[in-house]
Amino acid sequence: MKKLDLYGKLNGHEGCVNAVEFNSSGDVLVSGSDDRQIMLWNWLSGSRKLSYPSGHCENVFQTKFIPFTDDRTIITSGADGQVCL
Repeated sequence: MKKLDLYGKLNGHEGCVNAVEFNSSGDVLVSGSDDRQIMLWNWLSGSRKLSYPSGHCENVFQTKFIPFTDDRTIITSGADGQVCL
């Protein structure tokens, strides 16, 4: 069995990262974490573009770009049972 190789590291979250997704063009990555923050990353440079509180009271478990919104809308779900837009 082949071991996965580390491609890069994105530093910024203060908790376990539970969710990641690329935007439609593949150049921006959105991540959600136990720290309840949502972060947008420039995947090629590894730099953080934006960080904001998710609105969740507990861990973020899912992040998704909403299709047909030009990557302007992200939906999240968390351990608190909430869905945030």
